Amino acid sequence: MHPSLVDTHTQIIPADTGRFPATLLEAMSFYGDPDVATRTLAAARWADAPECLHCHSRDRHFYISTRRIWKCRSCRKQFSPKAGTIFEDSPIGLDRWLIAIWMVANSEQRVSTYRLHRLLGVTQTTTTFMLRRIRLAIQARSSASERSAAIAAARAR
Repeated sequence: MHPSLVDTHTQIIPADTGRFPATLLEAMSFYGDPDVATRTLAAARWADAPECLHCHSRDRHFYISTRRIWKCRSCRKQFSPKAGTIFEDSPIGLDRWLIAIWMVANSEQRVSTYRLHRLLGVTQTTTTFMLRRIRLAIQARSSASERSAAIAAARAR
């Protein structure tokens, strides 16, 4: 998993507007389109240009819009911004994932599976799966930052 893509401190900003959605309605309109969600995740993952996950080429690729993936011209393999993240191997669209992440990151209380299932229009089993992955990624990110802070404090002594 790539926990840096899901964090309460790192916000996934919509590529089209350059600002983070303030309300649930804005988040649903920003992330509701699968193409926009894919572009947003790609911009959050690759700052400059998409990088092939197989040969690490940054300049020789093209986008296949019908499948929302890239194909490398160097090694001829396909890659996606979902690969190596909590979204990998999930049949759930990025549009729903990003709305769920927005809910978890902006909720003062814990988000329930029932509330998310009603909002996203998926089963409660699906929202349980999504919330488990989101919470594990946040937990991995926070424990990694705690470890690095402890190491920095130990070195400062």
